[in-house]
Amino acid sequence: MIRDIYDLLHKRPFQPFVVRSTDGREYPVLTADHASVNPAKTRVTIYDDADGWALLSLAHIASLVGANS
Repeated sequence: MIRDIYDLLHKRPFQPFVVRSTDGREYPVLTADHASVNPAKTRVTIYDDADGWALLSLAHIASLVGANS
C-alpha cells in the first residue's frame, strides 16, 4: 500500500487522493508536497495546511480513496 502511495505521489499529472487509516480517519493528500514516504517505504507522513502532520505505518493504512492508480 505504501508503494502505491509512493507511485501516486510521483504520478504526473498529480491527482489528489485520501489515505484512510484503520481507525477510519481520512487524510487528504492535496498535492505531492502534502505527503512523503520514508526511504524504506514502511511509513508515510501526511501534512496538512495548518502545519500539522500524521505518521502512518503500513499496518495502519486501510485504503486509498479517489486514487486512479
